[in-house]
Amino acid sequence: MYSFTKDIVNTHSSKWQPKLKKSEHYIYKLPIKESARFYKVAGGVGSKIYEYLKWKKEMNGNKFISLPNDYFYKTWEIRRQRICEAVGKLKAAKLIKFKKSTGRSTLVMLNESKI
Repeated sequence: MYSFTKDIVNTHSSKWQPKLKKSEHYIYKLPIKESARFYKVAGGVGSKIYEYLKWKKEMNGNKFISLPNDYFYKTWEIRRQRICEAVGKLKAAKLIKFKKSTGRSTLVMLNESKI
């Protein structure tokens, strides 16, 4: 015999958590002005690059990282040519810093002085 009360008894599933500081916000709370600035300079690709860099910055700190082509293609169907064009535009607008060397992937970092 099935007892429906066993489903009702354990309904309290939330735990109290203290409010997060602004520095501890996760990626879904992106500042709209910063995201809009990247979008204005490099279009939708620039916005996605900002989301990725912000996500990585929250996890690992603001370090130089590469932009993986397979992740961008699988997630948003953005090809490497568009990523390269957007990185050039964002560099010209001084929103990111990057290191480029022959035979290696381009390393990108958010420019903290502009954001």
